[in-house]
Amino acid sequence: MTTYRGSCHCGRVRFEVDAELDHVRVCDCSICRRRGALNHRVSKEQLRLLTPWEDLVLYQWGSHTAKDFFCPVCGILPFRRPSDPTLQERRDGIEPFDGWAVNVRCLEGVDLDTLPIRRIHGSHIQVAAPAAAACPDGAIPGDVLRFDVYGRFRLEVVRDADAWEVYQLGTGTRARDVSVLIPSELPADEIASYLDDLFHELGGPGQSVRRIL
Repeated sequence: MTTYRGSCHCGRVRFEVDAELDHVRVCDCSICRRRGALNHRVSKEQLRLLTPWEDLVLYQWGSHTAKDFFCPVCGILPFRRPSDPTLQERRDGIEPFDGWAVNVRCLEGVDLDTLPIRRIHGSHIQVAAPAAAACPDGAIPGDVLRFDVYGRFRLEVVRDADAWEVYQLGTGTRARDVSVLIPSELPADEIASYLDDLFHELGGPGQSVRRIL
């Protein structure tokens, strides 16, 4: 394992990463095709940010499960959190990846011409939606809802076929929270009230769980 130093173009964002650079990933999805990054995946623990998170700008699109971090000055993306597998990918056995995709172009001392390329056909990925009848009113497969719980923490609630899945959101992190169970038949527009009942002891006078997406 080698430790590399990396940065954006202007140097405002700096980081270290431990990696065995045996390949890079090149994806042909709409966003990767435009930015031309050479990515290599590492675990959460292998990336260390040397500058404040506040110096980064977050961009999300599509399923809003990926997190693309940019320097607000020079616009370079040094690393990102990959998106969750689609419903069809999960059925095909692809597991979620809880780590970072580092843009190897931002690392010092790397001979890019020596690295094998693994091509990822992101443009072919499609969400295969189950029948709408499997969902309650106001929810469709793949729905992503986000809630601010009294300013203490944030939750992401995702409709996956016949169930609601809950994730805790942090700065650059997203982790499944199996302690929060939302009834599968609960409509999307009633989830905020349900979370209010569930976490009411954490709230102060006049506070409520607020939907933010």
